[in-house]
Amino acid sequence: MALAPGTVLGKTELGREAMQRRTLPLTPRQRAILISINGRLTVGELCKRFGAGGAEAQIAELIDDLATRGLVESLGQGAQSSAAAATAASPAATGLPAAGGLAGGADWRELRVRASQLLHDFMGPDADMLTMRLESAPNEQEFMTQLQRAFDLVAAMHGPGAAERMRNRMMQADQG
Repeated sequence: MALAPGTVLGKTELGREAMQRRTLPLTPRQRAILISINGRLTVGELCKRFGAGGAEAQIAELIDDLATRGLVESLGQGAQSSAAAATAASPAATGLPAAGGLAGGADWRELRVRASQLLHDFMGPDADMLTMRLESAPNEQEFMTQLQRAFDLVAAMHGPGAAERMRNRMMQADQG
């Protein structure tokens, strides 16, 4: 089953159960991909997100495997992409102040250390891949993009309330 790059994916009930209860064996990369599938991202966007260094074909195979196993399903063709990514990376989407406007004059490079600690607090070992991306962000825009992904993953795994608690703790650290 080769899914087209423009296919938007959503989790099936089996996929949600596998993610929450860990009922099926998944590699860490498969688990991270499954967590990221949110009904808005396309196969192509997921491949770009996880396929750094030319591994996009390998990621497409992992996504196809998730679909074959009944963990994800096609929700149709998507037309979003760069507009959705820009919105997701916006400070308003993360709930944090705009670039250069972090409270107390905090620097985003200092904030990424705190974000990594918070991710481990909320997600445990599942946070490893995302914290590596946060910590290696080369600029504030990429950091904000990765931070929004972190909030999305915490919300997907533990509910919107957990993501809001993480966001609030991030702001407290930023202000103090």
